[in-house]
Amino acid sequence: RSFPEAAWRHGGESGTKSRRHAQSPKDRLRRSRLYLPGGEPKYFVNAGQHGPDAIILDLEDSVHPAEKDAARIVVRNALRAVDFNGCERMVRINQLPLGLADLEEVIPEQPDLILVPKVETSEQVQQVDMAIQNALRTSGIEDPDKERAHTVWMMPILESALGIENAFAIAKASERNAALTIGLEDYTASMG
Repeated sequence: RSFPEAAWRHGGESGTKSRRHAQSPKDRLRRSRLYLPGGEPKYFVNAGQHGPDAIILDLEDSVHPAEKDAARIVVRNALRAVDFNGCERMVRINQLPLGLADLEEVIPEQPDLILVPKVETSEQVQQVDMAIQNALRTSGIEDPDKERAHTVWMMPILESALGIENAFAIAKASERNAALTIGLEDYTASMG
C-alpha cells in the first residue's frame, strides 16, 4: 500500500475527503485508549467524558488473580449498561486459557474489540476467533460470517520476541484482526 493510502486510513492529510468518510468500524482511528481496571466500576461511569478513541475494560494485569471471576461479571455488566459516549468498547482478556472464560462472559454483550495479550502464534488467534464465534452462537447472536449489524474485532498484543517473529502469520490468522499492537514492557523483558 502506498503512503498516501495508508495515511488516509489513519487520519493523515494525504487522502481526499471522500476517502476519509469511507472509514469502516474495523479501520476506525485508535489514537488514544483509556485503560480502566475491570474490577473498579467507579471509573466506568465518566470514562467516556474524557473523549478517548477507545475505552479498555481490563481483565488482565489490573485485576488481582483472586478477583478475576468478579471482575468478569463487572465488565459484562458495564458493557450492558454503561454509555461510553461513542468510544470504542474494548476488553483486554486474560492470557489463554483463562481468557476463554472471559470471552464466554463478555461476548454476549458485544464489545467492539477484544485485546488478546501475549500472543505468540497464529493458532492462539484462531482459538480466540473460534471462542468468539461459539459465544456469539450460544448467546443467540447471528453467526459472524453472515451479514449483521455488529462484528467483534480482535487486536492481538505481541509481547515477546516469538510474537514479533510470527507477526505476519498472527496478523493473517483471522479476518477479525483489526490491528496488532505491541506490549513494550513484556517484550523488553523477554529480550533479557
